[in-house]
Amino acid sequence: MYPPFNERRIKLAQGTINVAEGPRAGPPLLVLHGGSQRWGSYRTLLESLRERWHVYAPDLRGHGASAWTPGAIDCGTTPPT
Repeated sequence: MYPPFNERRIKLAQGTINVAEGPRAGPPLLVLHGGSQRWGSYRTLLESLRERWHVYAPDLRGHGASAWTPGAIDCGTTPPT
């Protein structure tokens, strides 16, 4: 964990989403990662944003500590014919 961010998991109907939340310093701001990263990839950016914003930074499905979508296609395998 990277203080002052709190990490928690939100239960959904199918799996969980991991979210880091910063202190309530201002209006909410959602920060989304890209590619094969997770919220911690933006530690430096989040540290500067937390002083003026209430930052939420989730791990998108299948990344970091968030669950995969049940039944999702694995791009690393060949689909059945």
